[in-house]
Amino acid sequence: MVASYPLAEAKGEVRSCIDVWKGIFERHFGDVIEYAYAKGSCVKDWESPIDYVPVLSDVDIHVKLWEGRSLFEGIEQPFKLGLDVSAEYEEEFLRIDPEPLHVPRTQIVILNPHFFEPDFFLPSHIPAEDVMIGEPKPGPPQPAERVRASDLKALMTLEEDLRCLPVSILDRSGIDLVVLIRRLNWLISSTPIRLLSQVQDPEEAWHLNRTRACEMLRKQGFQDVAEEYEEYYLTGWEAFRTDFRDDPILRRLLSRAYSVLERVHAHAVVLE
Repeated sequence: MVASYPLAEAKGEVRSCIDVWKGIFERHFGDVIEYAYAKGSCVKDWESPIDYVPVLSDVDIHVKLWEGRSLFEGIEQPFKLGLDVSAEYEEEFLRIDPEPLHVPRTQIVILNPHFFEPDFFLPSHIPAEDVMIGEPKPGPPQPAERVRASDLKALMTLEEDLRCLPVSILDRSGIDLVVLIRRLNWLISSTPIRLLSQVQDPEEAWHLNRTRACEMLRKQGFQDVAEEYEEYYLTGWEAFRTDFRDDPILRRLLSRAYSVLERVHAHAVVLE
């Protein structure tokens, strides 16, 4: 690994982030959380710079509340507690590492509302080292065709995203570029995997890190998607090194994002 991509340092900071949130959950929400675990790119193996980009990538934490409970149940000033917890995370993390490469950006997802969505699938395996609280209950293995159908349906909605994005970028500059990147990032991460699931075992596809996903995209004939996918995350490293303040780099990052979606959608239309 080249020195300009300090993945080992970033990985250590991600583990610290997860540990800090574990403590926060126990102190503030321990009576309403049934279980919590980290998932996604943050806990997969990192083999190349595209597998994790500080700040561009987030630390996904999924939380299941006890049935009938709410996260801020009984709290008189829930917004104040939310602000306090946000500050607590930052302060605790910086206490552990006063001069970090980055303060990992977290995304906490409350699972309970998603259980009613027909296309929501719990992971069939949750590694013990990723569990933060409680005993997560993995979902049942899903038939490959059901996952493929769900992924293809999501790919078909890209047409609307692609139609709206030119207007969305028209008046953006500075921090508004970052807001749009943030809005698109989860879509960029998952979309090529949904394409892969159409031509190989979906469970295998969803467990791949991005390095392996790009290898598989090339093997399956999606060379153009692999190239744009890689360039998106490498450009993300450029944006990170400039503290997401260089507008030309941010626009180049958004251009790569659009290209990933456009190319995946073109392939999906052929496969439909």
